[in-house]
Amino acid sequence: MTIKKILFITIMFALANCGYQPLYLSKDNSKFSINKITEKGVRSINKKILLRTNLKSNNNSTIKYNLIIESSKNNEVLSKDTNGNPLSYRISIQVDLVLINSGNPTLIFKQKTFNSSFTYNNTGSKFSLAQYVKITEANLIEEISKNIIIFLSI
Repeated sequence: MTIKKILFITIMFALANCGYQPLYLSKDNSKFSINKITEKGVRSINKKILLRTNLKSNNNSTIKYNLIIESSKNNEVLSKDTNGNPLSYRISIQVDLVLINSGNPTLIFKQKTFNSSFTYNNTGSKFSLAQYVKITEANLIEEISKNIIIFLSI
């Protein structure tokens, strides 16, 4: 009985002191700020990503970067039936993210391309298909936003 208590207390101390911090914890990182944000590509996707990642221009820190975000969306037909009507589609979103040192524009701090795609089948109703595409696009943007947060926090 005593060994179980000692083992339990040891495990609790080990887990409590492991240094775990939530990845999506919103904290103010004073050594990193964005001086200027340049958007290219699909404006609505850029706005949604900037809103979800909470990236804003901030002039309070010592090290400043310029952010260039470029997005593109592609909707393509994957297969058709014998009459030429589409059966399945693929929607893909690509976001290029570049952080450049504002003091030296030729010095790239971080750069990465984020891709996300989803395949779906055609439905009989055009309205329900349009609603499904909107929901799918929002989910893809959310996935890319989470990946951007992880990329920038490392």
